[in-house]
Amino acid sequence: MYPASALGEFLRSRRARLRPEDVGLSSGVRHRRVAGLRREELAPLAGVSVGCYTRLEQGQSSNVSDDVLDAVARVLRLDDDELPHLHRLARAARAGARAKPERPRPGIRLMRTPSPTGPRSRSAGGATSVSPPTKG
Repeated sequence: MYPASALGEFLRSRRARLRPEDVGLSSGVRHRRVAGLRREELAPLAGVSVGCYTRLEQGQSSNVSDDVLDAVARVLRLDDDELPHLHRLARAARAGARAKPERPRPGIRLMRTPSPTGPRSRSAGGATSVSPPTKG
């Protein structure tokens, strides 16, 4: 499992354990499509935007602070074992996001490889132009 998906799975499973009543919200709806708290309910309780929490859960937030993680952990009521686990998962997701440099497609690599015969530049009156390769 990739670090980002492990973080998301962990957060979703912890959201599913809580009901709105557990955090002082009314359920409001009898039938909920999602078990537990919704992202829209958790985010304001943690003091973050819904978009910020969604990016965190989807592994797209490579610069999440420890304060945000602690606030999310507080709302999710993580215990003494789960809190450090959350931080480890978030660090792994951050490292995974940085560790994957984009590799250019083969055609792009060929375009980036300098040609031994050109192009050559020449300057005429302050303007630079590129001349076609010479046959030799």
